Amino acid sequence: MLPTDPKNTEAAYKKDALSQTYMLNTEGKAVKDLNREMQQDAIALREAEIPWNVLVNYPPDWQEMTVRRKGTGAGESNETEEDRAVKQKLKTKIPDLTFDNQPFEKSSNFSEMSPATISHVNWTALAVGSIDKTTPINLRLTDVTVEKALQTGAD
Repeated sequence: MLPTDPKNTEAAYKKDALSQTYMLNTEGKAVKDLNREMQQDAIALREAEIPWNVLVNYPPDWQEMTVRRKGTGAGESNETEEDRAVKQKLKTKIPDLTFDNQPFEKSSNFSEMSPATISHVNWTALAVGSIDKTTPINLRLTDVTVEKALQTGAD
């Protein structure tokens, strides 16, 4: 760049005008680039939301296949016979269940009053909640299932 005569005001004005024009053009290009990049990002986000059907291809008869599988037990839970027996016992109705300041250890054996059995109490887990065998229990329930009695006792 050639030096300008400091006394030449017209040259200084033109130099300043050219410098401003260059900066405005550079800023305009930067704004255009920014807008283009933001639009491309927005397009990429929208395309990512599209549930492409090529990811999961179902056969034409998938509904009928599902019905056939259910008939063979496929897709059902892998529940053991013991689990089913326990669930059935939890559905047993208790006509009356009353504990008046009884130690928790005695109330946890209420299976004597019910056909359902409770085979194990996890005392270590109960100790975390500050419950031990001597914690007094007050509970009055009528016509409830064993499951509901256990849930209510835990509340």
